[in-house]
This record gives sequence, structure tokens and C-alpha cells, in this order.
Amino acid sequence: MKTLVAALLLLATPVLGDVQGQGREPVSRAASRVNWTSASALNALFKDKASVKRFLNEIANGGDTSAPEFIAELYDHRFVDLNGDGWFELVALVGGQRLSTALEVVFQTPGGAPPADRLATTHDGFVMRELPGFDVGDLNAVLRDLDHDGTYKIVMPQLLGGFEGAARPQATIPEVFSWNGGDYAKVSARYPEFYRDEVLPRIERQLQRLEALPAAGDAVDRANRRAQREKYAREIAEARKRVPQK
Repeated sequence: MKTLVAALLLLATPVLGDVQGQGREPVSRAASRVNWTSASALNALFKDKASVKRFLNEIANGGDTSAPEFIAELYDHRFVDLNGDGWFELVALVGGQRLSTALEVVFQTPGGAPPADRLATTHDGFVMRELPGFDVGDLNAVLRDLDHDGTYKIVMPQLLGGFEGAARPQATIPEVFSWNGGDYAKVSARYPEFYRDEVLPRIERQLQRLEALPAAGDAVDRANRRAQREKYAREIAEARKRVPQK
């Protein structure tokens, strides 16, 4: 009986090791051999969220698989040619050791990595650039073809002022960024019609729905509505600054 148990334990050991990630090739090493101009090749390697999350954490931690996870949650990801050069970038909407969501763009650097800064990490021929955001639902809201030319712009809500605590509504404004092959460039001023036709009407509708609610029943509800009303007022004022004057 003891011999049988020992044999079963020996058979189980490699399986447990594989589950824990021991003995597996780093995803970044496999990714470095993939053709990043081929969507089918990339999707064949990155078959699920787990593999994408492993890849992001390998880049973020410089290949140290024993380090704590920097990317705690992967909400959405996509392979997109952001600047029309024929090479795909991995675009991931993530949550981690931070209060807000963030966008991570991972790309190869055949011409050398960009200068290191707090928003970039490099490993195994890849660079990961981070763009902080706030209250982002999915990549459909982030990747927008605002020029109707087949190239995506990145729309990320940014806080108006500092973070005021989780219990208080946070005023935000969507900022428009373009990808220049190695970094984000804010280009919001080029899209006044976006703020006039989409952003401002949306916030005004939200305020109208708030004002149409029945009277608040208690002091807490009244305080919450007042804070929400102040949030919308700040957002409307900021959006109007970006709308072309008649």
C-alpha cells in the first residue's frame, strides 16, 4: 500500500509543478519568437486571459516570476495596430496595486527601447507603457476611430483634480491620446467635435436624470445627490471649455 501511495505522489509531482508555473517556458520568450505582424499567430500563443496576464507580469517584473503580481486583474485585451505600421501592439485594460484602472500597451522594440521612466518597463525585447485612467468599462470605450480612417485613438477618462476618496463621486473628463509607436501623446485639442457631440450631451443627460429623481428621503441621500450634482457640474464646465465657440 505504501509503495502504491509513493508511486502516485511521484506521478502527481510534475503535474502540480506545472500548475504552479514551475518548469514552464516564460511567455515573453515564446512571444519573442512570434511574428507580431500576424494576428492569427498572436492569438494562437495568447489563447486566454491567463497567458496574457502572465506575459504582462513577466514584463512588469523584469522576468522575475517569483515577484508579487503587478497586474492583479486583467479586464480586457486586444491585439491592435495602433499606428498603422503593420505591427500589432497588445492593448490591455488592467487593475492592480492602484485605485484606478490603467491601460497597458506592450510592443516589441527592434530599434531599441525608449527611455526608461515611471510609465515604462522593459524585458526580453518588449516595452510596456502605462496610461492611468479612471472608471473604464472595456476596450470598446477606449479604442475609438475618431478620424474614421481605420486607426484607433485612445480615449481614457482622467480625474479632474486629485482623488477625493472612494466614498465621493470623482469628476473625470475623457482625454484623447494617439500612439506614436513608443508613447502616448495627448491630442484632445484636435477633437472639439467629440466633446460637443458626444461628451457634453452625455453628461448633461446624466445630470437631467439626477434632477428628475423624486425628492431625497434623508440627509445621507441629499448629501450623495449634492456630491453627484457637483461632479456633473465640474465635468460639464470642463467639456464646455473644449467645445468650439460659435
